[in-house]
Amino acid sequence: MYYFCTMIELAQHIEALLLDNDCVILPGVGGFITHHTPAARVKGTSTILPPTRLIGFNPQLTMNDGLLTQSYMSVYHTNYSDASRRVERSIKRLIATLHKEGSIHLPHIGEVHYDIHNAYSFTAYDDKITTPDLYGLDSFEIPLLKEKSMLRLPAAEHNHANHFIEIKLNRTYLYRTAAVAAVALFLIFLPTPPTGRQLPTHEYSARLLPEELLKQIETESLSITPVVVRPQTSPPATPVEAVSAQPQTVEQPKPYHIIIASMGNTRDAEAMVSALASEGFADARAIGGNGKVRVAIQSYITRQEAYQALTDIRKNERFRNAWVLKK
Repeated sequence: MYYFCTMIELAQHIEALLLDNDCVILPGVGGFITHHTPAARVKGTSTILPPTRLIGFNPQLTMNDGLLTQSYMSVYHTNYSDASRRVERSIKRLIATLHKEGSIHLPHIGEVHYDIHNAYSFTAYDDKITTPDLYGLDSFEIPLLKEKSMLRLPAAEHNHANHFIEIKLNRTYLYRTAAVAAVALFLIFLPTPPTGRQLPTHEYSARLLPEELLKQIETESLSITPVVVRPQTSPPATPVEAVSAQPQTVEQPKPYHIIIASMGNTRDAEAMVSALASEGFADARAIGGNGKVRVAIQSYITRQEAYQALTDIRKNERFRNAWVLKK
C-alpha cells in the first residue's frame, strides 16, 4: 500500500510539472517531453481536429535538473536536501518495480517499460495530458461548400432598326434667339466716327444711350481710395533645441537562478549574499517565495546557460548541492 501511494504521488508531481514545463526529468530513468500539434482536418472528411499536447519520452535525459526536487520542496515545505532524499527513494522504488515486473503505471500520464536490453521506454495514454490553454476544445465538422454552376444569360438581341430622334423647339425661344442675333449684327456693323474729326462724347454716345443716362455718368465721379499694403514681417523663428536621442538598453530578465542555500529569514539571506559578493560573486541575490528565502549565486536568461554553469559550480565542495530554480 505504501508503495502504491508513493507511485501515485510521483505521478502527481510529474503531471503537475508538465502543466507549466515542456520537460520533466526522472534522474537515472529519463525525461518526459511534451510537444504541441496544431489543429488539422482529417483528409477526405469535413472533421476538424483541435490542437493537442502530446507526451514523449527520452531515456537519455538522466541528469537531475532539480525541477522534481523543487516540487517536493513546495509540497512538504522542506529544504533541498530532504526533498532530494524523498525523490531518490521514489526513483529507487520505481526502478526496482520496473526490473521486477517490466512496466509501471503512472496515472494520467502513461506506462514506463523496461526491456531485455536494459533500456526504458514509454507509452503515453490516448487521453493526452491536461493543458489549461486547450481545455474544452473538441473536434467539430464544417460542411464542405458545393460548387455552383455559372448560369449564362442569353445575350441581348441588338435591334439594328433605324432610330429617329424627334426634337421639339419652342416658338417663343426661337423668336428671342433671332432678336439677340439681330442686335449682335447691328453692333458689329455700327458706323465709327470719321477720322480726323473729334466728336463730343455725348454726341456720339447719344446714338446708343439715352441723354439722361449720359448726363448722370458725366456728373458722377468714381473716387478710388488708395490702399497702402505694408509688408508683413514674420516673427523670428524660435530655435528648437536639438534633443539627442540616447539609446536605452533594456536588460533582459534572468528567470533561471542557481540556488545554493535556503534561509529562514531575510536577514540571514542578505548576510550570506554580502559574504558571497565579497568573494567575487557579484550576481548573488536573495529570492523569496513559498515562505522561504533562498540564496542564488548566479542568474541566467536561458535554461541551457543555467545548467552549464551548474555543472561548474557543483565542482566546488561548498556548492555540491546547488540546484536550478525558475522564477
